[in-house]
Amino acid sequence: MEKAQTEMKVKCTDNNRSSSLQKEKILTTLKGCPYVVQFFGTDINIDNDNIPIYNLFLEYASGGSLQDLINNSKRRMIQMSELEVGFYTYQLLKGIQHVHKEGWVHCDIKPANILVFNNEHGGMHKLKLADFGLSLKVGDRKTYMTGIPLSNRGTLLYAPP
Repeated sequence: MEKAQTEMKVKCTDNNRSSSLQKEKILTTLKGCPYVVQFFGTDINIDNDNIPIYNLFLEYASGGSLQDLINNSKRRMIQMSELEVGFYTYQLLKGIQHVHKEGWVHCDIKPANILVFNNEHGGMHKLKLADFGLSLKVGDRKTYMTGIPLSNRGTLLYAPP
C-alpha cells in the first residue's frame, strides 16, 4: 500500500517577531482532527544577514482560503448550493468542536483563516481551521474588549457582539 504524501507550507518571520507563529505550536494538541490544519514542526535558521528566522511547517492548502473560494464564486457569479454551505458548515463546526474539546478557543475565525483543500467530495472541498496565533486556553479569563489598545483578539469585523 502506497502512503500518500502531504505537501507542506512554511510560514517564516524574524525570530524577534515570531510570538504569534510560536503560539501555533498549540496545533500539536489538536492533532488527529481532519478539520484542523496539520502541524509538522518548527525550526530556526540564520539568513544571509545573520538574522534568526523562525519557521513553522504546516499542511499546504492548494485551494487557498474560504475567503478565496467566496471571492471566486462572486467573480464567476456562481452561488454556493445549500448542500455545499451545509457541508462546509458541518466541517467547520466539527473543527471548532475539536478545538473546544481540547481546551482551546480560536479567537479569530474568519474566512481567511479557513483553508480549502482540493481533495473534493462530490465537487465540494474539504475545509480546515488554521491560524491559531491568537488562540487562548480555556480559563485564561481574557475577553474581546474594544477601546483598549492591544486587548483585541481577532478581527473586529468577525468579533461576536
